[in-house]
Amino acid sequence: AYVQADMSFVSPKISGYIDKVLVGENQRVKAGDPLFVIDNGDYKIAVAQAEAQIATLSKTLDRIDAQTKAAQASLSQAQASKVADQAAADNAARAQLRAAQLLKTHVGTQAQLDDAQTALDQAKAALVGADAQIAAAQANIGVLEAQRAESASTLASLQLTRDKAQRDLSFTVL
Repeated sequence: AYVQADMSFVSPKISGYIDKVLVGENQRVKAGDPLFVIDNGDYKIAVAQAEAQIATLSKTLDRIDAQTKAAQASLSQAQASKVADQAAADNAARAQLRAAQLLKTHVGTQAQLDDAQTALDQAKAALVGADAQIAAAQANIGVLEAQRAESASTLASLQLTRDKAQRDLSFTVL
């Protein structure tokens, strides 16, 4: 007497506890029929966690975009202030030159020249301050752009993590 048995070994791509066995003993099955289900709780949690992290990072990107717009507005404001400061410095230079000429012709006083020189020095200092504000605004924009690039890269990584978690979840039915 001979006994014949067709046996196949089945191995899942993921690990976990068997939640349900979908076939009975000696039941005929064909390719593609599900045989058992692995407990998918951990895999559902992994998908949900990845999706939550993606949502959080998407909000971070939105915040960085808004901050970048604000920084660009600050840059525009600093540039406009520099134009105004430049006009004031030009005017102060002309006033200082007039005061110096008036002093030479003994029509003006030393006090008037000193006041004009002080106004010119203050205007020049305001220009230096305006340049510093422009540099600070440009640096802030650069930092925000770097943060955005970093966050975008992290988002891509999280999307891959989510895709893997979804793939693992799909392997819970064998």
